[in-house]
Amino acid sequence: SDSQYTIEAPTRHSQTWLSKGLVGVKNPDIVGALLGEILATNTTVRLRKVKGHSGDAGNDAADALANAGANKATPDKIDLTMADAIKALGAKTNTLTQAQAYRLIMRHKATGERPRTERMISRTRAAVEASTGVDPPPDAIWKSLRLRKKGTISQKFSVFVWKSLHEGHKIGIFWKHINQERLICQPCDAPMEGLNHIL
Repeated sequence: SDSQYTIEAPTRHSQTWLSKGLVGVKNPDIVGALLGEILATNTTVRLRKVKGHSGDAGNDAADALANAGANKATPDKIDLTMADAIKALGAKTNTLTQAQAYRLIMRHKATGERPRTERMISRTRAAVEASTGVDPPPDAIWKSLRLRKKGTISQKFSVFVWKSLHEGHKIGIFWKHINQERLICQPCDAPMEGLNHIL
């Protein structure tokens, strides 16, 4: 190959990348599948660096195949099952920084909306439907906060609404396990100073 990355991935970097669980590696599924196939094979694998565009028949043929693959209307289905075997090995904790460990945890953690966010989104959708007759999907609500067309809403207001939808303001329930006295509305002694109560 004339690609330094392709040669160094399974040789020079493989042990480091495997011990870190492929955190921070570009194309981790493809690299993981490649390393998995190499580890599973019983034969010797030899790699050789060739100079690009030097008239090497094998390298020119590989470039032509790569070009043909890149120009396909529908990409080929590539078997990446060996990447799962590599991911199952995990990472060595003594090789990780705190940031890398956090990235690994977040990669394995199930993603989804938090219950409070789901509740606020459903209330927002109901309010929009009641006033306009249109029930917007959650994606449209989030997108409307990012795309502020012609100054209809300011960035400060957009941040305020985003925090409100996540119940991220330091009011009400936020203080439940920190300071119970701050849970209560000070001026009117309401049991909880939520955003609805304030507005």
